[in-house]
Amino acid sequence: MEKVKVKIVNPLDEFLMLRIAPVKREAAGNLSPKKQSKITKRVAKTTEVKSLPSTKQESKSKESKEPIVPEKNTAKKSKSKQQEVTLTEPFLDILGKVEMSAQPVLNQLRKIGIISASYSLSSLTPDITRFLLKQHEKMQDASKDKDEMEMKLRCLLQLHALITTADLITHCDLTTAILHLSAVQDKYCDILQGCMDNIRQSLYKKQCILHKEKVMHPKLLAIIRQISDWYKRKINKDGGDNDPKILVIIRREARKLVEVVAESLAIVQGITTATSESSQMMYDAVSKQLDTCNCLILLATQIGQDFPWALFSLVVEYEYIQGSAWLELCQRQNIRHIALKTIPATGGTADMKKGWQSGILEGTEEDTSTQSQGGKALKLIASADVILCSQLLQLLESKHDIMLLERNYSKMISDSSSNKLYFADLIVDEQSGIVLQELHQLSEAHTVEPVVNRMTKLSLQYSVCWLILYTNKGKHTGYPLGGQTVNNLARLQAALTQFSIKNDGYEVKVLFADGLSEVAQLIRQIVDNAAKTTRNWNQTDWHTRSWLTNTVSKHEKVLLQFPCLNAYSAQIMLTAAPLKKLLTMSLPELISTCPWIQHKTLKIMQVIATNNICKVLHLDITSLNQNM
Repeated sequence: MEKVKVKIVNPLDEFLMLRIAPVKREAAGNLSPKKQSKITKRVAKTTEVKSLPSTKQESKSKESKEPIVPEKNTAKKSKSKQQEVTLTEPFLDILGKVEMSAQPVLNQLRKIGIISASYSLSSLTPDITRFLLKQHEKMQDASKDKDEMEMKLRCLLQLHALITTADLITHCDLTTAILHLSAVQDKYCDILQGCMDNIRQSLYKKQCILHKEKVMHPKLLAIIRQISDWYKRKINKDGGDNDPKILVIIRREARKLVEVVAESLAIVQGITTATSESSQMMYDAVSKQLDTCNCLILLATQIGQDFPWALFSLVVEYEYIQGSAWLELCQRQNIRHIALKTIPATGGTADMKKGWQSGILEGTEEDTSTQSQGGKALKLIASADVILCSQLLQLLESKHDIMLLERNYSKMISDSSSNKLYFADLIVDEQSGIVLQELHQLSEAHTVEPVVNRMTKLSLQYSVCWLILYTNKGKHTGYPLGGQTVNNLARLQAALTQFSIKNDGYEVKVLFADGLSEVAQLIRQIVDNAAKTTRNWNQTDWHTRSWLTNTVSKHEKVLLQFPCLNAYSAQIMLTAAPLKKLLTMSLPELISTCPWIQHKTLKIMQVIATNNICKVLHLDITSLNQNM
């Protein structure tokens, strides 16, 4: 994942950088005959596993473009490699069995209109089915026909479980897939009613046969071969006195897979493996482990900020991921890096097999941070405009594990005050908000002033507000900087300069994103940054957010009439004291009762309440008291 740089100065140049084509790869003919010979031999030796020399060419091309790197290093051999793995026939047959079980379920969901006919088994991913399942769970409580909703839920659970099982067979191993299927069936036994018993038994029998015949998953064979070859070369080069350390990263939250990888690598001569049950591995724990082993297998969630990368000579990612943060880190610290990548089989005609094998994981570093909080989705408050953007909603909920709670502000506030109140599109916490602005909407004259007014008014509610200017290719196919957009961007930059450096407790940060996928990535980064920098909450409370509700109470609607309060702050305050008491408290009492809220926010609220400006804001306190 390529992170979009945060920059306010010259935003036009920053946006245009997103449109620049990738750096051309260095031609293979530029390699020396000796290097070409080595690459040819390495490819010739591989049967099921094929190396990609293009990764080295890309790295050299990037180094040659960097002006600060001395010219003598531009020809330096790359230390990163993608290792391609092709599924063998036994595992393709297993995918076929899963396909046979999933196809009737998909047909049923198409028939009742939950899934479009354009979707096939090859185009469905765990992210898509998880999103459909979450959307259905949201609507379940509001439905009157409980039997029909339960039938739909059963079908969606089946489909999600089978699609995820196939994905695990492709990218991990069969044991992990069977365990996942069993866990889903045990958790939802009352709903599924044994409808997946046959496929689970079939997979289990196939696993026993493969174990008896000593057939290993191609990825396990690949990681054994790669680590064995690297270790032998390292020992021959540095001598027997050196004991290089190896780190294997498992991105899935699957401890059984960690055990399987450790058992598989134990057969490699000279390799001693170890795992850990700790939630976070710090320097002392890692150093102690490496005293008794030279290969450490860890989940991605066990790797924290203080992880001692310098102790390792090789990092292996069991699952290739585009834009991996581990790859960037290894390149900075000069650590050799290998990533295993499943590719489509050259043979076979099953549409599903090809689709699942070519479905490269596109997770992010932020995914692991979410998993570290117990795998629960983080709740954010979103405006109706964000909820209506189905593509962004799907990306946030399925890929970045962010659950959105809707607030339709136009229905909450009175007509006379609607032109005086401004709200953020997304509320991260009591101090941080996010505003989304399409670049296409800045193409006309007089479109900058509403944005500036909105960002200015939000200074009453937040200490930092993020403005994401983005393109929406699915909605607008034309040139994003047409019309008055360039001039308006310059005006917007000039107007927001007063907030570029934190002043009077308020700061505006501007980001650019090329498409909704990058918007979702930026939102996840902003959320993680807010979690790290918060001083009011511990990490558990910040992520749990037990006080946030999907329904809007009458008391919350009243507090939202105050221009200094957002929905997040309003719900926190209502957990601390009743509304009537909040409106009659002095400023010191408010600060003592609500220590999480900014003092400037409480001061404005107290002034409004004390001076009876509630009447101006159309707060019907009399009728409100009758409901208390």
